[in-house]
Amino acid sequence: MSGKAMADARVYLDWNAAAPLRPEARAAMLAAMETVGNPSSVHAEGRAARAVIDRARGQLARLLGCDEGEIVFTSGASEAIATAAHGAARVNAVASAHDSAVRWCDGRLASPWREGARIGWVTPAPAADELSLAEIANGETGVVQEPVLDGGKAGRLLVDAAQWIGRLPFDFARAKS
Repeated sequence: MSGKAMADARVYLDWNAAAPLRPEARAAMLAAMETVGNPSSVHAEGRAARAVIDRARGQLARLLGCDEGEIVFTSGASEAIATAAHGAARVNAVASAHDSAVRWCDGRLASPWREGARIGWVTPAPAADELSLAEIANGETGVVQEPVLDGGKAGRLLVDAAQWIGRLPFDFARAKS
């Protein structure tokens, strides 16, 4: 390859954000989209739709090592952040977290659930040699860093772990503590 061709060649490195679907994931997604019915209804179509959701919840629970009842599906990141932060006395986020977490913490994302919560910011420490549950994997860069809580105070830590799950070890029981 000539120097000009190499200079013009693009290398796509954002595989966390978008990568080709695995064939089994594509097949499951297409099958789910072909299922018509309100999963809250008792008719046959509703029961079929509920079965798809329950199967997905069970698969995810097994992957994460948690109970099926601990899995909550949301419409997106903003709803997930608001749900995760609901009822917390203290909420922590890293400044490089998913934009919905940063916007929720700094008040740009309106939420009645933020009222009364103390907000803390997490400072990533230099990357360690060993991975631990308390580490943060940046959803855009993939950099894994140990969080250092603001003033060492505990609280709920908002983390975008969507790209982490299935790639790095994850212990749901320890994440809740």
